[in-house]
Amino acid sequence: MSLFAPDVEALLENEALLPIQYADPAKRRARSPEHRLLLAVLEDAVRCWQTYESSSGAEKRRLFREAAEWFDSDADDSLFTFVDICQLLGLEPDHIRFGLRRWSERSLAAPESVAPLRPRRVAGGRHTVRSKGPKGRAAA
Repeated sequence: MSLFAPDVEALLENEALLPIQYADPAKRRARSPEHRLLLAVLEDAVRCWQTYESSSGAEKRRLFREAAEWFDSDADDSLFTFVDICQLLGLEPDHIRFGLRRWSERSLAAPESVAPLRPRRVAGGRHTVRSKGPKGRAAA
């Protein structure tokens, strides 16, 4: 304990710092295609949870149930399990589960005040196919 900061630990006790907050911004932009795929799988599961949670149709309820089972599973026996995706992306599975439950509670209490996840587009190389013009140059 120092004279200038007698109880720094108490001040920072409830502070949480996410890896994205201290990671190198250049590295964040250069995610591999594999990481972008894992992120897309996670975003799709969150979208299914939020979109189909209060749906009444059988197919939509099935999609929600599958997403809920995926989030609840602690299995880590294949690459695309929730726990493995979280580990590979540096996320805490229980924190995401808590966030989904909290979102659901708020959504049921006041559906008009809760916005669903809007998937962001991760910058990455997009491939386009162009016909070759004269002398091997791509046509505009």
